[in-house]
Amino acid sequence: MDIEITLETTDTFAGNDEVRNAIVDYIGGVNTEGQNVSGDLAIGDDVIEGEVEFAIRTVNGVYDVPHLDVSKSNSVSTTNHTVNNNQLAVIQAEDIVFV
Repeated sequence: MDIEITLETTDTFAGNDEVRNAIVDYIGGVNTEGQNVSGDLAIGDDVIEGEVEFAIRTVNGVYDVPHLDVSKSNSVSTTNHTVNNNQLAVIQAEDIVFV
C-alpha cells in the first residue's frame, strides 16, 4: 500500500513522521522507528479513506488535508480499499509520501 499526502499545517505541526506513525497506527505495518505495529485493522478489514484522513487529523498542527491518495498495487485511487477476508492490510512508513 502507498499513500500520497498534501497537508496544510500550523506552527504547532508535530512533523511528517508523526503523520506517518498515525497512519501506521490505523492500518498496521512498520512505523518510522522500524517497529511492527498491529494497527486498528483486523484480517479482512477494508482500508477506509475517511479513517486514514481522521488518523492524519489527530496529529497536532494539521490544519487541512487537501490531497490524499491511497493506492494498492501501484494503482492510485481516492476510494476505499477492499481487503479479502483472508488478507491483512499493512503499510510501511516509508511508503507514505508528502507532495
